[in-house]
Amino acid sequence: MPDSNEPRSKPGFFHSVLAVLWAMVGLRRGKAHRELDEHLNPFHVLVAALIALVVFIATLLFFVQLAIH
Repeated sequence: MPDSNEPRSKPGFFHSVLAVLWAMVGLRRGKAHRELDEHLNPFHVLVAALIALVVFIATLLFFVQLAIH
């Protein structure tokens, strides 16, 4: 069992992706996410947001093309 005095490891890219996805959906929980946000790497968040944006736009374009044809 880990000691509570040991520093927790930094969140990785996956945590940044989860934070961006939860922000896009608009469903975030209070204290746990605020604590995680303090330790997120801003570069990871930026990359995750750009990837999410590209996927979102591609999905919209796919459905528009599907509706047109």
